Amino acid sequence: MAVGFITEMSNERYNQYNGKMTKIVILSCMMAAMCVGFSLVMILEFQSSLCIAGLVASFFASTTTRSYGRKPSILIGGFAFLAGAALGAVAANIYMLIFGRVLLGVGIGFANQAVPLYLSEMAPAKYRGAMNNGFQLCVCIGVLYANLINFGTEKIKGGFGWRVSLAAAAIPASILSIGSIFLPETPNSLIQRGSDHQKVKLTLQKVKGTVDIQAELDDLINASSSAFNGPYHNPLQLILQKRYRPQLVMAIAIPFFQQVTGINVIGLYAPLIFRTIGLGESASLLSAVLTSLFSIASTLMSMFIVDKVGRRFLFMAGGITMFVSQLLVGGIMAYKLGDHTALMTKGYAYSVLVLICVFVSGFGISWGPLAWKALMTSAMKISIPISFRNTNYLSVLRTLKTVRELPTNFASKLAVEEQKYPDLLKRCGVALDFNNGKAFHAKLMKESLLSSLFLQNHLLNMYVKWGDTDQACKLFDEMTQRNVVSWSSIITCLVQQGFYEKGSSYFCLMHRSGCKPNEFTFVSSLNACSFIDDSTQMYQLYCLSIQLGFESNVFLTNAFLSALFRHKKLNEAMELFEKCSERDIVSWNSMIGGLLQISHSEIPSFWYRMNHEGVEPDNFTYSSILTGLAALSNLQMGLQVHGQLVKYGHLDEICVGNSLVDMYLKCQKFVEALMVFNDMPHKDVLTWTEMASGCLQCGEPSEALKIIARMRKFGVKPNRFTLAAAFNACATLASVEEGKKVHGLRIKLGDEADVAADNALLDMYAKCGSMEDAWGVFWSMDDKSVVSWTTMIMGLAQNGFARAALELFERMILEEAAPNYITLVCVLYACGQGGFIDEGWQYLSSMTHKYGIVPGEDHYACMVLLLGRLGRIKEAEDFIRRMPIQPGLLVWQTLLGACSVHGDIETAKIAAKEALSLDKGDPSTYVLLSNTYADSSNWDDATKLRKLMKNTDVKKKPGYSWIELAGSG
Repeated sequence: MAVGFITEMSNERYNQYNGKMTKIVILSCMMAAMCVGFSLVMILEFQSSLCIAGLVASFFASTTTRSYGRKPSILIGGFAFLAGAALGAVAANIYMLIFGRVLLGVGIGFANQAVPLYLSEMAPAKYRGAMNNGFQLCVCIGVLYANLINFGTEKIKGGFGWRVSLAAAAIPASILSIGSIFLPETPNSLIQRGSDHQKVKLTLQKVKGTVDIQAELDDLINASSSAFNGPYHNPLQLILQKRYRPQLVMAIAIPFFQQVTGINVIGLYAPLIFRTIGLGESASLLSAVLTSLFSIASTLMSMFIVDKVGRRFLFMAGGITMFVSQLLVGGIMAYKLGDHTALMTKGYAYSVLVLICVFVSGFGISWGPLAWKALMTSAMKISIPISFRNTNYLSVLRTLKTVRELPTNFASKLAVEEQKYPDLLKRCGVALDFNNGKAFHAKLMKESLLSSLFLQNHLLNMYVKWGDTDQACKLFDEMTQRNVVSWSSIITCLVQQGFYEKGSSYFCLMHRSGCKPNEFTFVSSLNACSFIDDSTQMYQLYCLSIQLGFESNVFLTNAFLSALFRHKKLNEAMELFEKCSERDIVSWNSMIGGLLQISHSEIPSFWYRMNHEGVEPDNFTYSSILTGLAALSNLQMGLQVHGQLVKYGHLDEICVGNSLVDMYLKCQKFVEALMVFNDMPHKDVLTWTEMASGCLQCGEPSEALKIIARMRKFGVKPNRFTLAAAFNACATLASVEEGKKVHGLRIKLGDEADVAADNALLDMYAKCGSMEDAWGVFWSMDDKSVVSWTTMIMGLAQNGFARAALELFERMILEEAAPNYITLVCVLYACGQGGFIDEGWQYLSSMTHKYGIVPGEDHYACMVLLLGRLGRIKEAEDFIRRMPIQPGLLVWQTLLGACSVHGDIETAKIAAKEALSLDKGDPSTYVLLSNTYADSSNWDDATKLRKLMKNTDVKKKPGYSWIELAGSG
């Protein structure tokens, strides 16, 4: 039995190797599959003499495979197959037939030794599970192949059918023999037989499809040295140790259970069983074909569900199924046949056939593929890739005798811990299990195991996932040796937590230490540089990556694109994109995301180009494009993108649906947005909140409240943005009753609501005129922002509490809350509402030196309003003429409104002339002047003004009002 060696480490460490599925690996897998599948074809065709020959040959195959390599054993097996098939097909007597069977057994013995081992050593670690499942699938296909051959040859008349059946063995034997000539020897075998390490390196590079294989090569060399130079030459001393007892039990128990379950009886003698229960020769062979199909189907099902339900469940389910069906088969046959050969009725015969199919299916979902995979996994844990099938216990013991144990010293202990702790540390990192993670760290320190760079990197990665930069940096600084994984982890940690400059400085330290960065290091470092104001280091990093040969690395290019956009380097980003030798969908998405930040106008042309070049968009692409079109209000292209979404079926994605709804809302297409919203199969809280806010944008506050009510019926929990939208809708409708309902929802949310939601609640009560409730909300707020103070001041002013508004402002100043531009507008508005002229002048004159706010047009308009309310029209006009800034439309219209109230027609004409010179299309100016004429009974001028509005196509926006009756508006 052949033995290879695998460094004792966890699956995580295997995944650090830079290997991929090359043509050589795929070809070797195909050869392995053919060998195993067709080996069982031979077993089906021949019986005891073939099995005995295979058993004996396996002893010689073990020595040959270990001493001369995997490839010679495969060649011997293939040519033995060919010779046995040819001899069996032309056999003239019983001696030739038996000798042909013996040769076929030799072929099975050698092929089943070398081929699975060849596969386990050639395939990348992360694909070995799939390969092992593929083994059993091909075994089932081989069984089906054999049964189909038997069924077909049975139809041949003249006595030649059995020769055709035997000659069929030449087909897999030819493929195996010819194909193995062109396959290289495995790197493991070359090292084991003392080949030059440079030759091994070249072979490993060819097999893995990458030049970066030094880590894996070093592990293979170390494993070989430990396995064959250790102090324990008797393998039983190793395998009988307590820590390897589970592997020993599996190595013995699994073949035993597969023998006693009866699957070999079913597989080898299925036609004979079916003939025994009464089926004819042809029907018996066809029934065997049927059981083979069930075996293939159940094996495929096992491959797809094993990771979802677990191996233990499948073992138990399959075992129970096999046990029950086998008992039923035995009971039926004992009852109907007994010890004689009488035939049973067809009904019972078909019942037995169905039960056998159930038995085969139970084996297919459990003991077939899972037992082989479990055995291979256990073997790798103790550095023994055991390469046997359902053969015999002597061959298993032969395998165990060839095992070499690692030295039982500190290195051995360290190797065991390197296998155990990485998975534990990874789980603690993902689950944010701080207590257990720190306990494992302490245990590693106590047992002096932190000398292992491998364990240190896993420990560092755990702190990175926790976001604990202090502990990660402390651990990193204490590391006596570091590799590229160590540096990449600490840089990634710092960047993720927002320490961009420190992350960039760590890259500089790495470069000075002589450690060569990889693409992951560059990506994290470029991400750090993109958030630093100085872009020099970003360019230096990219130049260094080109020097190290990463120019065509698409991940690095995408990271540099994102960095350029963050620094607003649009032209350079476009140039880099154009010169990219390789682009993926992330490259295009990076460009679209950058254009969203800098230049929305470029998005339509870029989208056309993307479609013209045949690039298939993904969900992020569609979402970004729709966001850009929404910002541009480009409804025409938005409709085209919508059509493309319907055609290619991306509307089921929530992010795409949200962006599409937003596009229609931004284009003021409320009906279309609502249709898309209702058709979305999946909605999250963002979807509902966006639609409710969109209703407000489109002037449909009632619909906004209906959307939020539907959201609650569907059981979606609102967030603070949903509350803000609901409060704004209630404020627009001035519906205090609906507002109180939403207020109750805000109380239920508790701390999940923030100051923004409370400000919206405050604004709602103020606009509804419920100042008592507004005061209650305001004083209950623990964290009042400037918006909170401003909203309350404005609410008081609008509801006739002008003096209270000014007093609240003074209290705001005492509590050292800094007012902003809008706050002073509200204060001056309150002065206007209360007619406080002295306070108004005082606040206006002190704005700049007291609060650092330069008065704007809104502040001056409030003073004009204040003077106008007091009837000081001429003073207001003089004030406008003396303003330090150019008076705008708002100021002149405010004066015009005051003239209308006090009947000052002459000043009204002046104000209207100035307003019209700024904007002739604003209907407010015409309406205010017309009302002034009408109030003075100057109907002629009022009529002329109305006709002028009609001739110049200036339309007055209609006003509206509402009342609430019995809770409905």
